[in-house]
Amino acid sequence: MNKNVIRFGFVIPLSLFAIACSSCLAMAADAPSVDTLKQELDRKLQTLRPVGFTERNVLFQEVRAGTPHAGKYPFQVTVTIRDYGPGYPANQYYGETCVGHMDKEPFELSQDAFGGWQVDGRMTVTMSDGRKCKPNPSAGVSSIPLASLTGSPAPAGAAAAATPGGTGNKPAGKDGAHGSVTAKSYDCVFSMDASLQTVPGFTIKAGGRYMDAEGKNGTYTFDPAQSLITFHGGSMDGNAASYDGRVIHIYNEKRTRTVIDCD
Repeated sequence: MNKNVIRFGFVIPLSLFAIACSSCLAMAADAPSVDTLKQELDRKLQTLRPVGFTERNVLFQEVRAGTPHAGKYPFQVTVTIRDYGPGYPANQYYGETCVGHMDKEPFELSQDAFGGWQVDGRMTVTMSDGRKCKPNPSAGVSSIPLASLTGSPAPAGAAAAATPGGTGNKPAGKDGAHGSVTAKSYDCVFSMDASLQTVPGFTIKAGGRYMDAEGKNGTYTFDPAQSLITFHGGSMDGNAASYDGRVIHIYNEKRTRTVIDCD
């Protein structure tokens, strides 16, 4: 048998093996870490914080990396999600704290067109999944303290993407002070028969001014100590609302509960 033929027959498989190994090493070098998954999942979950809650804590108990496939990097995540809402203490309503848990939930990271990471997977924990809520006992006191839960937050890293309503929107209110209401157009909904119904929104402007859906102008005052907005003039004259830094929650006439959410 021709020795050159034999030699050639070994060269092709070895070359293919070398190429395959090279690809594997490149993929391993580019693979996102467990900390990257934590940071991206935390960022995504923060943007999905429910209306009426001002604080969300994402506590990781365990994260395991799987085998990459087709440019996707799987992870198995055990995590606790805590949401705290302050309510409206002036009316002796102190809000509630809710806690949900995901056990070995699958998520995937993949790179977008700009080299950033995108996380995919289930992002909500419902009551049927075991999410539990308890009324808070007093102003500023949580019914489920953060210290009572196990797990660790995502490690600090690169600056996260801006949360909704935070990019390109100018703070309004007195002198644009910290804690003032974000100036932008707000769309409003209320719940009826377990479904959301759209109602006319409004636009918050700089300098303590607002414009209703009919184009009528009015003013508002904002008390950051109580997170309370009071409207004057226009179609919303006399209405009051709480503001959590992102969503405006409009109270009923007696200010005992919020009935309309505007984002």
